[in-house]
Amino acid sequence: MNSRWMKTVFIFSLAGNCMVAGALTYKYVYAPPEPSAVRDHWRPYHHGDRFEFGMRRGMQDKIAPERQKIQQAREKIVELLRQDNPDREQVYREISTIAASQAAIQRIVMDQLMQNLQTLSPEQKAAYLDRMKNPLFWHSAFGKGRGRGRGRDFSDAPFSPQPNMPPP
Repeated sequence: MNSRWMKTVFIFSLAGNCMVAGALTYKYVYAPPEPSAVRDHWRPYHHGDRFEFGMRRGMQDKIAPERQKIQQAREKIVELLRQDNPDREQVYREISTIAASQAAIQRIVMDQLMQNLQTLSPEQKAAYLDRMKNPLFWHSAFGKGRGRGRGRDFSDAPFSPQPNMPPP
């Protein structure tokens, strides 16, 4: 009889531990982030006013060819570097191609930003431009929330990033 009580207590203890582990996992891994006082302070306007889905999708469609050019140039650089004696001039040309594509992307983003700023009231525009002074604004730090690091989501990444891994 003593053995039966011990087994019952063990089972209930195990179930309780599993519930606590599940609750903590949900809270710190899967739960949506809590509203941030900092975010509310920096955003006195409605979130949908800045990026409506259609405008954002249009901007992404304009940027896609430039991103493709950057990817192709990076692949070409890797192929050049695989050679025993890579041609520096060709590598530099590909770097120039990447820089030109990045500048084109920046122009597209700034055009969209200027278009969005025209839709804001003067108070909203002033608050938004003040928010842009914060360096975290430009690095998506106001994005996905805790546990993701700088607003990123690596769930669709082909491999998980390692701390000592060189940039692509």
